[in-house]
Amino acid sequence: MNTMTVKSGIVAVVVIIAVCFAHTAAHAQTRGCQLPPQFPCPDARIMEFKADRVSVAGGQSVVLSWVAENPGAMSITPGVGAVTARGSVRVTPGTTTTYTLRVAGGPNGETLTRTLMITVNGVPAAPSAAAAVTPSTPLRTADGRPNLQGVFNSFGPRRAVNTAAAPNAPPTRPTLKPGMESYRVVQDPNTVISDCVVGSVPPSIGPYSFQIIQNADYVVIHYEYMHLFRTIPLDGGPHQPGVSWLGDSVGRWDGDSLVIDTIGFNTESTVGGGGDRHQPFRHSEELHMVERIRRIDVDTLEIETTLEDPKVFETPWRTTSRYTYHPEHKKVDEYICNENLKTYDYLIDPAKEIKIK
Repeated sequence: MNTMTVKSGIVAVVVIIAVCFAHTAAHAQTRGCQLPPQFPCPDARIMEFKADRVSVAGGQSVVLSWVAENPGAMSITPGVGAVTARGSVRVTPGTTTTYTLRVAGGPNGETLTRTLMITVNGVPAAPSAAAAVTPSTPLRTADGRPNLQGVFNSFGPRRAVNTAAAPNAPPTRPTLKPGMESYRVVQDPNTVISDCVVGSVPPSIGPYSFQIIQNADYVVIHYEYMHLFRTIPLDGGPHQPGVSWLGDSVGRWDGDSLVIDTIGFNTESTVGGGGDRHQPFRHSEELHMVERIRRIDVDTLEIETTLEDPKVFETPWRTTSRYTYHPEHKKVDEYICNENLKTYDYLIDPAKEIKIK
């Protein structure tokens, strides 16, 4: 996977469950592990950091690759920047260079490191020299539109969002109308929840990546989580009739922002939380979502989302999120979903463990 998930054993189960629970301050202070208190936070490990060759002539490139399990923030210096749990990148060092992989979330909260020296024959080492990486994605496509393409996720450095509310700006959380208390979701915090449905509007991203692909007529968003995808025509409408988990989306350009208007959601998902799968409110068939997507710079994508449901909530509400571009990934990987009745209940009660054949 392109994210903080792992491939094996109980750790994979724990990380999957992480997206089902609210964020806890204690774990956030260590490495961002979003697990409730009854689950231990797994330690990060560097499994691999290597190059396809460690000695080159001047002007030649090297492919660095790495694998980590349960990581917090990850980066490679010099010249590469933020990375995710598994990936590769081509670099062209101008001089003998030592690359350092840093992974937050080790035992007791320390940052793990591993180094790799690439020798450039005939050129002395210069520790302060920056390594060149492959060219950045251009900010405009051939037709002059903003280039939103790439793989993004919430890990890595990105510009902070200004949280100061503008005058008359919508609130960041919804308020139920009088008499609509039945739309509040009540959950047992000790219940393990992992089901194979969409769960939230907008679709949950959690610790997973998403990819934007665009041409002159369409924008396609692939979500690593749940194999979700949205195909968005850029003709501005009209909407197609019907209801679905992700609704019906139409898009248009407003200057350098892509505006996506979505209606037609079924009523099985939840809204109003911090972007996790199981949010605090249900909604009606009148739910309406408008997203404004813009690329602030090569490394940062911003999505401003406004939701309204005049049947259930007092006013619209708006959230703004920013995501980091990861050029080391060309696509999002497959996602495998397991229902909790088959695999997860034993984390609360070992007697409930079921052997899967």
